[in-house]
Amino acid sequence: MKITKFILVGIVCMIPIQVFAQQPAAASENNFSLQQCIEYAVSNHISIKSATLDQQISVAKVGEIRAAGLPQASIDALMMNNIEVQSMFARASALDKNAPSNVIVPLAFGVPYSSSATLGVTQIIFNGTLLVGLQAAKTYTELTKKAIDINKNSIIQNVSKAYYLTLINEERKQLFASNLRRMDTLLKQTRLLNQAGFAEKIDVSRLEVTYNNLLTEKQKFDNLYDLSTLLLKYQMGMNSSDNLTLTDKINSFKAIAIEANTQPLYTNRPEYNVLQSQKRLAELDLKSNKTGYLPSIVAFGNLGYNNGSIQLSDLYSTSWHKFSNVGLSLKMPVFDGFSKYYKSQQARLTIEKTNYAISTAERNIDLQVKQAEINLKNSTQSLNNQQNNVKLAEEVVKASEYKYKQGIGSNLEVVTAESALKEAQINYYNALYDVLVYKVDMDFALGNLK
Repeated sequence: MKITKFILVGIVCMIPIQVFAQQPAAASENNFSLQQCIEYAVSNHISIKSATLDQQISVAKVGEIRAAGLPQASIDALMMNNIEVQSMFARASALDKNAPSNVIVPLAFGVPYSSSATLGVTQIIFNGTLLVGLQAAKTYTELTKKAIDINKNSIIQNVSKAYYLTLINEERKQLFASNLRRMDTLLKQTRLLNQAGFAEKIDVSRLEVTYNNLLTEKQKFDNLYDLSTLLLKYQMGMNSSDNLTLTDKINSFKAIAIEANTQPLYTNRPEYNVLQSQKRLAELDLKSNKTGYLPSIVAFGNLGYNNGSIQLSDLYSTSWHKFSNVGLSLKMPVFDGFSKYYKSQQARLTIEKTNYAISTAERNIDLQVKQAEINLKNSTQSLNNQQNNVKLAEEVVKASEYKYKQGIGSNLEVVTAESALKEAQINYYNALYDVLVYKVDMDFALGNLK
């Protein structure tokens, strides 16, 4: 039960929160090394695809902001029916010197029908907010790239652990199969001895119990191996029905070296770099609010034609009149009700808050590295001890079986030795798995997952 619990806990801990999309099978036969599993997962993981879309969106956003600084052109067309021509008012004396000066005369300046077509062009000469916006858009694009790196690190970590777990369970399957064959041989021999009167019935029963226990545990590990294989496919974004054959062997990963230099370089961690980018965005937000007090200058030009008539039928049949103008528009902000002041205050507080987050991240990274270093050292020592225990237990099993066959040892000694060997082997593979997992954690903490 302890063994099963250990493996199930390992599996559950490695299942990420993100949801994976099933991908089409690449081939009927898939032979993968650890590196190939990682490359497949990076190419097929839904979170990577989503983060890549975010990056593409940010690139398009940069293009949108840049486009705002390019010349803008538009064509405006108008056709209007002045049902009631608006009146203008003038002194009667302005029209007739003999008219009383206090008389106001309404005059209808305009025609019932009018139309115009105008081509207008504008070009921003200076706008501080736009310039800062371009810088912020570039920083945002860098932020989305770092988000992809975070997802890649998570993928590498999860796929590596799932790969190691699958290899470990494969070794456990072979281990129990080997133990089962040896126990089956011993059980058959003991039955023959019992039939010949050289062994007691209790010896046979004791070995049968041990054999049945081994068979039960083998079946459990067969199922756990299938489960760990499914987990690996899940982490890779592979269909559960696809064939997956692991080409690496667990022995190739046994030589795990502890990092000589475990001094963390914070910038190796994409999470830390994301915080730096967020701080940069807050600084640009503050800068944008400050530049909002600067004037904006826009150049403009208009070219058009217009016409007017009494009858609608004459509106487009008579000659049109050309007009054009060019100029500069200057807009100087004077008072906005302290809106920019409060926005700037928010930006300053955001910068301060981000500084706290960066400081916390540095301490967390230091702690993660130290924990990974200690766990890796302890697990490496435990692995060496368990390896020695396995050798000793194997020697004890051979000696007890030899003594039993020679008639100078008891059946109970054999069963006890077999149980001790099985426990030593299980502890060895548990320790090996711990070493591999803590090595992954060390690389993650140092930002060395590639």
